[in-house]
Amino acid sequence: IIMSINKVAVIGSGVMGSGIAAQITNAGVPVVFLDIKPADGTNLAANAVEKMLKADPAPFMRKSNAKLITPGNLEDDLELLKDCDWIIEVVLEDIKVKHATYEKINKYRKKGSIVSSN
Repeated sequence: IIMSINKVAVIGSGVMGSGIAAQITNAGVPVVFLDIKPADGTNLAANAVEKMLKADPAPFMRKSNAKLITPGNLEDDLELLKDCDWIIEVVLEDIKVKHATYEKINKYRKKGSIVSSN
């Protein structure tokens, strides 16, 4: 089976998730970038993109690669997973958190998509 990866989702916008998302955009592939939704409504994924744009060394080969990222959260934006060929989970190293994340992913991912953990 030959599969092309046209869009990737990265779940978790910490240091590791941010780096993975940036490297995927460096290959020219769009990324759906999701994280939890804090009580104050902050978009953690969008904040992570802003941090990456200011980082030195820069994770983006070109700052314009940041435009390939669609930031969101795990409450309002799970439907974005339906277009992703590969979903990479990069959440806390807590089995309960991982299981809950996979349950959410499975409800929205497209048939045949790859789901992996960093």
